[in-house]
Amino acid sequence: MYFGRSVCIKGNTVIAGSPGKNNDIGAAYVYVEPTGRWTDMTQTAVLSASDGTEGDGFGLSVSVDGRTAVAGAPQMYPGLGAAYVYSEPASGWVNMQETAKLTGDRGLDEFGASEIVQGNVVWVGQPYTISDRRGEVLEYVKPARGGWKSTSKFSFKLSPGTGNRVHYFGTSVGSTGEAMAIGAPNFLYPGTAYVFGR
Repeated sequence: MYFGRSVCIKGNTVIAGSPGKNNDIGAAYVYVEPTGRWTDMTQTAVLSASDGTEGDGFGLSVSVDGRTAVAGAPQMYPGLGAAYVYSEPASGWVNMQETAKLTGDRGLDEFGASEIVQGNVVWVGQPYTISDRRGEVLEYVKPARGGWKSTSKFSFKLSPGTGNRVHYFGTSVGSTGEAMAIGAPNFLYPGTAYVFGR
């Protein structure tokens, strides 16, 4: 099942990906700290994709912040990839399918290989970009009215500079809110980490 292939913790909530679950359809598990302290426990909720199919690798990447969780399925056939957004119900996390599905702006890019959610913003990496394998990271902002919606429209994108064409920029992402670090392992060369300030 590859449970724990990806993990994220924020406050009293942990999310763990299991991309090998159900013949690589995948799943993500949410754990909320019990009153008092953490203890051995089973999941609070299981997150899944409404259109999940074998080989998608849902849960290869996960992120959580506040009442929002995101799980990536970068292997979704035929390599397009997707990132699924989940909004915690008022009563707390429960087994559920996505609130919204985010997709990239081109095909065969492994969109959803990485993501991070902070407040009303989700950043999603698409490191392959079939034309040059340079990679990109796209920003999606929660609509002011109606909450998260399925969309391929992003606010803007980050990409590496010119030069070596093989970067895989967006394989990993991290952010403090004021700055973002993006990994570009560039498997043929030493690799690079890019830092962007707001």
